[in-house]
Amino acid sequence: MKYLPRVHLDNTMVTALERGQLLLQPGQWVRFDSGVESRWIGLAPHGGLWLCHGHNGRHDEAKFRYKRAAFRWAYPQVR
Repeated sequence: MKYLPRVHLDNTMVTALERGQLLLQPGQWVRFDSGVESRWIGLAPHGGLWLCHGHNGRHDEAKFRYKRAAFRWAYPQVR
């Protein structure tokens, strides 16, 4: 699966994620209506979105890897 261009996440897109109609790879860049850019980590079984947000327009690769590992530990059944 290839990365998509930066995905705009609005309510419709979040619903598609929850229903499994849209799949994102970990590390995929997403943007919200507020303009916040984040990297996608995963969707928890209870519907929680896991994302890694930057600070002051900067993104930390180590922070993303740490959160990705935490997600995989917490939800090993999720791809």
